[in-house]
Amino acid sequence: MAAYIRFREKGGKEKEIPVHHKLEEYLDVYLKAAKLSEQPGSPLFRSTRGRSRELGTDGLSRKDAWAMLKRRLRDAGLSTIYSNHSFRAAGITNYLENDGTLEVAQRIAGHADSRTTKLYDRRGQRCSSKTWRGFDIPDSQSGVPVRHSGFESHPFRVSG
Repeated sequence: MAAYIRFREKGGKEKEIPVHHKLEEYLDVYLKAAKLSEQPGSPLFRSTRGRSRELGTDGLSRKDAWAMLKRRLRDAGLSTIYSNHSFRAAGITNYLENDGTLEVAQRIAGHADSRTTKLYDRRGQRCSSKTWRGFDIPDSQSGVPVRHSGFESHPFRVSG
């Protein structure tokens, strides 16, 4: 049986979308660890109380989520150029790569026009790390070949 998540979008519109079974598992663990199972009406993602690392009662703000993303990327040694739209593009691309349809991806993304959804489709930009790692790739500004040896310096998503 498919799992769904229900949430409110900006503007207060309620939405329900299917989720991967792994997300369902992760959310179950998170709900238990954060002791949110007994509070179904409370925000799913909460801000912390100052620097205490204890969850408060307020929902996580966009600003706090952005700062957390940047912190996690930096701590993992990854480029901090990524944003919520990077994850949105990755999700849409992954869905389409796994035989999802553009129409359903459009509905999940909440786009009024399928052309907007197509902007997030990165299937044509995927390249294998074995294809380019360690090769000279022309710099996008100067055209001069630059030695690239890792993911963080290359603009394309990489698959094993």
